[in-house]
Amino acid sequence: MTTSRRGLVHVSGLLFACCLVLLVGCRRAAVNTAPEPPDIDGPRRGGLDTVYTYTVVATDSDGDSVSLRIDWDDGDTSGWSCWVASGETVQMSHAWQSFNTYWVRAQARDPHDSVSAWSRPSSGELLIDPVRWRYEVPDINGSWSLSLALDGTVYVGLAEGGIDALNPDGTRRWRSVVASSVSSVGPDGSIYLVDGNWVYALSPDGALEWSDSLETGPMDDMYWYHVCIGADGTVYVGYDRNLYAFRPDGVEMWRFPLLDVHYTHPAVGPDGTIYLGAGETYYAVRPDGTEKWRYPMGYPMGGQSTAVAFGPDGTIYVHVHFDSLYALNPDGTRKWAIYPGYWSGYGVAVGSDGAVYYCSGSLYANGELVVRNPDGTLRNTFAVSGGARGTPALASDGTVYVIAGEGIVCALDKAGAVRWRYNTGGHVNSDVVFGAAGTAYVRASIGRFGPDCVYAINVPTGLADAPWPMYLHDPQHTGRAR
Repeated sequence: MTTSRRGLVHVSGLLFACCLVLLVGCRRAAVNTAPEPPDIDGPRRGGLDTVYTYTVVATDSDGDSVSLRIDWDDGDTSGWSCWVASGETVQMSHAWQSFNTYWVRAQARDPHDSVSAWSRPSSGELLIDPVRWRYEVPDINGSWSLSLALDGTVYVGLAEGGIDALNPDGTRRWRSVVASSVSSVGPDGSIYLVDGNWVYALSPDGALEWSDSLETGPMDDMYWYHVCIGADGTVYVGYDRNLYAFRPDGVEMWRFPLLDVHYTHPAVGPDGTIYLGAGETYYAVRPDGTEKWRYPMGYPMGGQSTAVAFGPDGTIYVHVHFDSLYALNPDGTRKWAIYPGYWSGYGVAVGSDGAVYYCSGSLYANGELVVRNPDGTLRNTFAVSGGARGTPALASDGTVYVIAGEGIVCALDKAGAVRWRYNTGGHVNSDVVFGAAGTAYVRASIGRFGPDCVYAINVPTGLADAPWPMYLHDPQHTGRAR
């Protein structure tokens, strides 16, 4: 069998073409380059348990598609993303569980499994810090007053008299030289305060709207007691031996006489009844100023009684300072009482299921977070390093915030385990006040005896939808159940 020259040429040509294709393919494979290190963009500051989203983009000089991943720097690295075109962005999200500085970085690969270098660490620097901002109060050993308006304005009492109004970003909006006590904010934004034997109303811009003398001699230890505000805007003030009711425009509506000196704040129940303790008697007063009932506390230590909370069924929880906790029915009969011994003058919170929360500690004695069922039986006690004090604040995700020791804000989960602690380095002298979802506020000294500082703290969620979730019920400190 013979092969023609033409056939040989044809075969040789095919072989040459195949070799050329193989050579080109090999050359292409040899010159494939890895994608460029990605660019990453995202938040630089954040809080715990909050999901943050980062945007990543990478280019490939060969025009190949790319897949991306992120190292979150907390021991977790994302999986590779789906394939996207060179230069197309990819978004990934993550939440961090510990306070720290994290170097979030990204990496890209192409279909040939060529992997880029990591992105520059500095481009993804993230500080997970509980403190969003700090505001130094311009006095030392100041009033512990701290409350919020519906628009997020923060009101801070000053020891030398007056209050500062802070914007939600921590900058000062205005300063008033009138009053310095715990402020309560009405539905129209008016700010009400008691200072000495005067009650004041300020407008949301700090101007004095009205004031009224309570007509008795000043009581030195009354400067911090607050008013409470009814659903219709009525302002209730307990002072000396009277409970006063003022219209929002400052006109006195009535005064109810008390048998003994009043030292604590009133509170408004779900049906509008006003509750107030004075001496050894606890009062329920109708919105028209007439007596509904009175209950003889009869406590042996002569402490001061306070309506501290209301349950979902209208139960009134009355904390007798340094002595006991009473649960009274709405008709004035006793439901139950406990006598926990030495218990500082902090209030209680009530959860959505009616559970009662309080801290059993003080500045001078370590305490626990105590949880009781609505019938008064003990549900749980949770030990807190340094001791738990303050009025617990209940968050919507079940977290309970307390003050641990002197200067630590502590967040406990539903099982009582510590989710996180933040040490202010000084002395926390306010309860935890919740603002809009994602922010809580406390007031603490800078160092043991330094000036005060307001801290805005990043938190994952907002205030719980509960009958009485925090001190004075709400951030406006209305002292009113809803």
